[in-house]
Amino acid sequence: MFDVQAADELLIEATTKLLWLRQQDDWAKELPSRCPPILWFGNARSSKPKVLTIGANPSRWEYLDESCRENLAKVKASGDESLLRYLEPPKNRFRVLGASSESLEQVVKDRGLRDKIIQGYNDYFLECRNPYQKWFGKKDGYRVEGFLRGLGASFYDAQEMQYQAIHFDLLPFATLSDFKNLEETAADDLFTSEWAKRTVAKLVCLLQPETVIAFGRTNVDCFAEHIDTSVHCLSWIPHGAASYQIGKAEELKIAFVGLSVNLGNPRGFDSAGLRAFGSHVGSLMRQRGFV
Repeated sequence: MFDVQAADELLIEATTKLLWLRQQDDWAKELPSRCPPILWFGNARSSKPKVLTIGANPSRWEYLDESCRENLAKVKASGDESLLRYLEPPKNRFRVLGASSESLEQVVKDRGLRDKIIQGYNDYFLECRNPYQKWFGKKDGYRVEGFLRGLGASFYDAQEMQYQAIHFDLLPFATLSDFKNLEETAADDLFTSEWAKRTVAKLVCLLQPETVIAFGRTNVDCFAEHIDTSVHCLSWIPHGAASYQIGKAEELKIAFVGLSVNLGNPRGFDSAGLRAFGSHVGSLMRQRGFV
């Protein structure tokens, strides 16, 4: 059963952290004021068992309608955040705050607004929402979705799949720059302080997944160093153009899969190869009793 109250409290905590970050010099021009936290992508209300996938942080394309270079140039040249061009309704995938009528401070105070934001998380993979297929993949297609199909999971409403897949990011805030340019700042303000560790633990408690999958060595290493250190001992196993590791995230008490490849850009794999990769990993997880 999806815990509505726990989800609401987690959004308050994340928004409070976002407000604090926006007051810090290193973050002030990176965090757009109309972008609430994105705690997860996908239907958390599904009655199916869950598989969680992990990325670094939400793409700016979830909220904004221009490239990183264009957005950064505008803000740095003028200091005027209002020049950013957002995905306004009905183009927006997540709930974007009203230009003049809403604020992050209001998110903390207004339960009705938080309900709408959380509904946006759950509705993300509805076809009418136009999810970011360049990373997640189409409903019966390539990229992350292709690997998940091999595991018997899907981000979408796929009745034939055993698992409901849900995505979350280690940094749950949309930024103007790529995460790789913010790693040191994020380490100081989110990871070393264990804020991210506590938030992920609460998210896992809320979503109750059987398995968590981290994409790309950078995200796997970040997860192992800052979120659950019990996965440090896992060995990498080669598989075609990639490597993977499987085991248990002991602190979180869930099965863990780490992939060397970023499945948003799965070089060396076609659609059939990704499904076969997912099927292979899932079979091995079952054989070794991790799921």
